[in-house]
Amino acid sequence: MTSDEYQLSATLVGHESDVSSCPDFASENKRVRAVLSPVVEVLYTASRDTTVRQWSRTHLPKSDTDPTFGYETTAAYLGHTKYVNSLAYLPANAMYPQGLILSGSSDRTIRVFDTVAASEGANEPIFTLTGHTDNVCALTVAPNGDIISGSWDNTARIWRNWQCIAVLKGHTYAVWAVLGLNDGTVLTASADKLIKRWRHDECIATYQGHTEAVRGLTHLAANHAQSQADFASCANDGTLRLWNLADGHCVRVLEGHTSFVYTLCSLATGELASGGEDRSVKIWRDGACIQTITLPAQSIWSVAASPNGDLVAGTSDKEAHVFTRAPERHAPASVRAAYDNLLAERQAAEKAKAEAQGGEGGIDEKDLSPPSTLQRPGTKDGQVVMVKNARGAVMAHQWEAASHQWAEVGTVMDAIGADRRQLYEGKEYDYVFSVDVRDGAPPLQLPYNRGENVYTAAQAFLDRHDLPSSYLDQVAQFITTNAGEENTRPSAAGGGQEYVDPFTGAARYVPQSGENKPVTSTIASDPFTGANRYQASSVASNSSPTQKPASSGGGNSFPVQVGFVSLKQCNVAAVVDKVRSLNATMSQELPSAALSENQLATLTDLGHFLTARTAESPAVPGSPLTDADRTRYLNVLQHIALDWPFVYRFPALDLLRLLACFTPLVSTDPGTNGDLLAATMTSAELDRDRGLSAMAPTRAHLTQLMLAARVLANSFATPAGATAVWQRKDGLMDHVVVRWGALSSSREITEGSAALLNPCRLALATLLLNLTVFLTTHTTHPDPEYATQLFTWLVELAEPLTKLSTNPAQHQETLYRSLVALGTLLARYPELKDVAQVFGLHETLDRLVDHTAPQVARTATSLLQDFGL
Repeated sequence: MTSDEYQLSATLVGHESDVSSCPDFASENKRVRAVLSPVVEVLYTASRDTTVRQWSRTHLPKSDTDPTFGYETTAAYLGHTKYVNSLAYLPANAMYPQGLILSGSSDRTIRVFDTVAASEGANEPIFTLTGHTDNVCALTVAPNGDIISGSWDNTARIWRNWQCIAVLKGHTYAVWAVLGLNDGTVLTASADKLIKRWRHDECIATYQGHTEAVRGLTHLAANHAQSQADFASCANDGTLRLWNLADGHCVRVLEGHTSFVYTLCSLATGELASGGEDRSVKIWRDGACIQTITLPAQSIWSVAASPNGDLVAGTSDKEAHVFTRAPERHAPASVRAAYDNLLAERQAAEKAKAEAQGGEGGIDEKDLSPPSTLQRPGTKDGQVVMVKNARGAVMAHQWEAASHQWAEVGTVMDAIGADRRQLYEGKEYDYVFSVDVRDGAPPLQLPYNRGENVYTAAQAFLDRHDLPSSYLDQVAQFITTNAGEENTRPSAAGGGQEYVDPFTGAARYVPQSGENKPVTSTIASDPFTGANRYQASSVASNSSPTQKPASSGGGNSFPVQVGFVSLKQCNVAAVVDKVRSLNATMSQELPSAALSENQLATLTDLGHFLTARTAESPAVPGSPLTDADRTRYLNVLQHIALDWPFVYRFPALDLLRLLACFTPLVSTDPGTNGDLLAATMTSAELDRDRGLSAMAPTRAHLTQLMLAARVLANSFATPAGATAVWQRKDGLMDHVVVRWGALSSSREITEGSAALLNPCRLALATLLLNLTVFLTTHTTHPDPEYATQLFTWLVELAEPLTKLSTNPAQHQETLYRSLVALGTLLARYPELKDVAQVFGLHETLDRLVDHTAPQVARTATSLLQDFGL
């Protein structure tokens, strides 16, 4: 081994589900998907266990057998709810002297972490960027400081001062890599095999040459040997390509990898490092591979260079490996020997497996067809055969009956296992099954990721191919059988807990009393403008950037809310079952109002639609709701809401509040359902004076009020729905506010009914927040009178909660949303400070600055300071 070859320095193991707030994924989901080393002897790793970890070399090796070489986890960054797949570093500035870490996730968000705060235990994000509609798989920071992201939604985005300033649309498949250039332009690489160059949101050049998905991009160092090349790329075709930026010419193709190449980076020496699906990291100099570093993992997902010349590799074996050329940082001899033994064991096991299967790489020779097969017509459209070509590679070919020829699909790798991923429409999946649905038709592709709910994946498959819902159980069972997953229908969030019927006491469904999972929103300063941001749970999927700094002219930096918030969490299957149970009762008590078989079938279809669309991680975006289905669904819900007895109506309102997230509840088309908002008020009996101030409110009254408020709040998820609520706001809010005042102030409320007061408050706070957003961002003329009305309602909702001494945590989200709404109104209408003084808001906020929920305390403090209250 020559002195300039890389040798093992450290192995970092830590991505397990031992962080209390992380879900307990199966072990194969703890792959290290991204690595970063912006500072000497400080590393960052991201994993499918939902965390980002910071590693620092804090001491010398503890012993000759210490594989970490003194590295230890010094911070764990939390906040993502799904796999973390990309990392970037925002360099230090005056406000953040150690810089910021950015992470992208399959939860569709980019989260920003303060490294100093995290080292001190504050490991929640200080800011979240939203806008992508699918996995954020690529991140970088451009030389000018812009953040650039790429996503499975086929777009890239440019962010400046925490706002999206450009959406780059043009690729037809996932954007796997992004790169910012010195002149302000941006490069994007995609599964559509293309690299594009952009100036703002305009594509100004396209680079073609790769024959498979392009996975990585990097600058070439100034001292790189290929002086005509400006940047490099890598792809699933097994090659690296060096490109001239100006003329788009591919200067050189580097071949050496035997499988997909997922990642590459430039070294300060002018060399390149690359890694991929062939268990290796390769070092390239002058167009030639000068070193191959074999690793004990099938997939090398990410490589990064450290300022001291070390090289970090993140792999599918849950580990990150550090390699160095510096002798003083070589791992102890015993550690390197153990590492070499592990490599030998893995290679021996692979060889034995291949021999047992009768062929190279796990492909059985008896499954190969002779080359002459390609000279004969196929037996049916879509037939796939595997043929070994002259270079020894096994290629898949598919017969296309329309063109009467074989089409080359691609290289066949070894059998898919725990460490292998497959591409479908440019995105990675653990499995892509071929499903024969109809005789004589080509098989359909069914993508699936381990840990995903099988019914969610099955419903997405049916929606994608316009297949009947009656296939749902059959497709779910197919996934269960072939992926070895548990066949469980979607359950309630929070662990499938049972619910108690609010009227019968049975262990069944009731409308959920609130979001089960605690909201982890934070208020923190914008690192560049000093602005704050509000992060609320269950933000409607069609919302664009949710927050922005206040610009009222008074110099404050309160996080005004600009996106609508929804309440989507629900056990849909349990709601549908409850309707069926009540319908059986109706068949006995009031047969004329019971649902028919056709209506029950419509109810089942509605349940499947809502399950797929409200799932936490759908395999693909849900299919649009057709006009015919919309009419069917709303007719059934309107029938239950208006024709069933008062105490039986609540499941219909629960389903209606979910449906409101995807379609407006008001229609002017002849023959349709008309005004479902009015029907909601009637169903909940909010449009009549029942003299509730003089009677004990029942659990049914509070349940119906809570659900009615949720229907109105969720209506803001669609533009037409938001406009409909706003146009009817006076009448609707009169009903809601009057009823709430009567119920909440009653001295005869029972203990059982009192348990519903807090979920009612949260629904009202969400509704008032959405009305505030509409007033401040969607209206052309100021309306100080209605701003005062909203401000008054918000203070009256929040103020009593500040005086409660028991269990303050149960009110934190209601307080949080109320405070953000108050600040949003103050930023737009500074004259409301006079109203705040009348209500004694200063005293109310003073009681909250020491609240046990950090986001409530910070928001209260910000209100006091930013608006001089």
